[in-house]
Amino acid sequence: MGKKGRAGQMKLAKKAAKKKHSAGVNKPLPLPHKKAVKLARHSPAASPKKGRVQGTSTPGHALTPRCPYASNHRTLLLGEGDFSFAAALSILWGDSTNLVATVYDDEDVATGKYVGLRENVETVRGVGGTVVFCVDATQCHTHALLRRFGLFDRIIFNFPHAGAGIKDQQRNVATNQSLLRATFTASVQLLAPGGQMHITLKRGQPYDSWGAVVIAKMCGLRVLSCSTFSPEAFPGYAHRRTLGDEHAGDADAHLPNAEISVGAKTYAFVSAEDAAAAAAEREPRKGQKNHKAVYKHTSFGMRKM
Repeated sequence: MGKKGRAGQMKLAKKAAKKKHSAGVNKPLPLPHKKAVKLARHSPAASPKKGRVQGTSTPGHALTPRCPYASNHRTLLLGEGDFSFAAALSILWGDSTNLVATVYDDEDVATGKYVGLRENVETVRGVGGTVVFCVDATQCHTHALLRRFGLFDRIIFNFPHAGAGIKDQQRNVATNQSLLRATFTASVQLLAPGGQMHITLKRGQPYDSWGAVVIAKMCGLRVLSCSTFSPEAFPGYAHRRTLGDEHAGDADAHLPNAEISVGAKTYAFVSAEDAAAAAAEREPRKGQKNHKAVYKHTSFGMRKM
């Protein structure tokens, strides 16, 4: 075939390829099969898996935190103030027969300090809870009524503060350290085997200088965990100052949980004995190997040593 014949064939081939390409570009894509559409709708990418955490949420908002306390635990609350935390637990649980909520002041003084106290007390008692006035957290182990209740699975003290109004920073820190030390010493005597002592504190100064973890260790407790305190987990709870509502500023009156909504931490402590027992369970038993098997090349292949 001559050069003219080859050139003619190449020209025809280019023309056909160009025609085919243009037809492919303008041709609409085929619609997916109905079965394919159904599978796509139910694919993991299209519908995310349900999580284990339950709660209510709206687009762009996080899930509501869950309450970390259970009604089947014998629970002692110290330094309750207006009893709004006890009322929140009572509403969440629906049955507070295992709940004992205490406050330092007598009933008249406490009622004068906190506007919502009476309503909160009625809420707690209405579902079987116990409210006790005149309980010094630093001497709780000697209180006759508390001793009759026996030992507790959870002892909780939210935002302890001496409320002494001391302006000197060093004296203020020392006073609250003494409060923590005496409270830990007393509470550990009311703690059931396997029970936990929970202390919630604000972050920053002077609270970081209190050294709660170190003081707890000196009193026979060991830190188990440290978690963020979320007021949203306790609907109706309102943080109150030790000195009462009259000493709260405008910010506290309108947004009582504003200063604890960010950064507050709950420290969970267990007795030194329980901590030692838990550590012993994690250790390998006598004679039990705690290392990976070693293999050696032999003429028969790999052999376990």
